[in-house]
Formats: sequence, C-alpha cells, structure tokens
Amino acid sequence: MFIVMFLIGVVTMTKRIDYFNTSPKAIGILMQQESYLAEQFAVSNSVNTTTWELVKLRISQINQCAYCIDMHYKHLVKLGEKTERIVGLSAWKDMPFYTDVEKSAFAWAEW
Repeated sequence: MFIVMFLIGVVTMTKRIDYFNTSPKAIGILMQQESYLAEQFAVSNSVNTTTWELVKLRISQINQCAYCIDMHYKHLVKLGEKTERIVGLSAWKDMPFYTDVEKSAFAWAEW
C-alpha cells in the first residue's frame, strides 16, 4: 500500500497497476503529450498552466484517483496556488475563487 500525505493527514491508498513497467511505450507517449501540453499552456494567453493543473485535479477528483489527486495537488502547491482554491475545487460552482475561464474549463472537464 502507498502512504500519501494529504491536506489533513495520512491517507492509505490501494495499490494500482504500475503503468511505467506494465506499458512503458504507452506511458512514454503519454509523458510526451503531457510535456507538449505543458509547453503550450506555459505560453498561452487564454488558458494558463495553473488552469490546466486545476482541470487535471478536478478530473482526478471525479475519477476518485487518490494518486492523481495527490500528484496534481503537489503540482499546484509548487505553482503557488492558494489552498482555498485547491480545497474548494470540488465545489467550484459555488465558490467565488475562480475566473470565468477556469469555470469554463471545469465545466468542459465535467461534460
């Protein structure tokens, strides 16, 4: 089992498939895609890197993937994202913290 530090303590997660060893070629393609998208969002005038990471966190919440939630949370913290925006993401429709662009991106992610 994995032990992950979360916002409010220690969470135990069920071990999932090790995709890096199970399908290294597919993971390589996925990592190349992620790298390309990161480059694009870093220079975008409409959807920035933080919005992209928030969308990935929201999708991870919907998929209930503890590993991914932890990973994207950590990325957002490194980007300097505010705690209330990270914590409030699961109720983004009722929170005043997000821009119209972010709300549109979240709606797209949930569609």
